[in-house]
Amino acid sequence: IATLIISLLAALGAMFFIIPSLLVFCVFMFTYVAIMEEGLSALDALKESYRTVRANLSATVTLFIILLGIALSVQLIEIFFAMFRFLGVIINVVLSSTLIAFTSIALLLSYRELKVENSHSST
Repeated sequence: IATLIISLLAALGAMFFIIPSLLVFCVFMFTYVAIMEEGLSALDALKESYRTVRANLSATVTLFIILLGIALSVQLIEIFFAMFRFLGVIINVVLSSTLIAFTSIALLLSYRELKVENSHSST
């Protein structure tokens, strides 16, 4: 359900321009982590992601830009290796899998760190 909501919001944003869809992805980038870490429902996880990003705006925007830059770099490398048929497919699968794992770990660790910082600042 969370994927459907995020995809619909991003599609609506993309219909207007790229920037709104990037904003949707940035604001809700911790949704899946909140579902897995906190056991929240889809809507509660969306709200939690929004609260986390809003409370740590500069850190989360910086993280988002870094992850976006890494993803775009990997995409450029994959485009180059696509020329090499079978070897290119293998390299692209390895690169994509590594990117997904790296992004997932970065989001998880960042979410945990931001939650710790928020709990310390609220006490």
